Amino acid sequence: MNKIINVGVIGSEMSEEFFQLPASANHQKYHYKKIYTETGAQARQFPGAELVSDVNEILNDGSIELVIVSPDHINTVSQLIRAGKAVRVSDTHSSYLY
Repeated sequence: MNKIINVGVIGSEMSEEFFQLPASANHQKYHYKKIYTETGAQARQFPGAELVSDVNEILNDGSIELVIVSPDHINTVSQLIRAGKAVRVSDTHSSYLY
């Protein structure tokens, strides 16, 4: 049985194509749990995910193991790593896993 990894997203302004990549869209393996977005943009990409208005709700959620961060929120990466999260900084052209 595959382990389900709870995922948080900070900055959902990334393109829809990013979330359609097989590595991140395998719903049997990944569960998008909490989404932080300042505008509510593209939240429809994450059915069942909780929309949050404070990044700390993702940072302090012990069940979230992986956080996908848009380049606009790069300043959150060090906090997330210190909190024990795996971090993927992504845009439509590149992706970096920390």
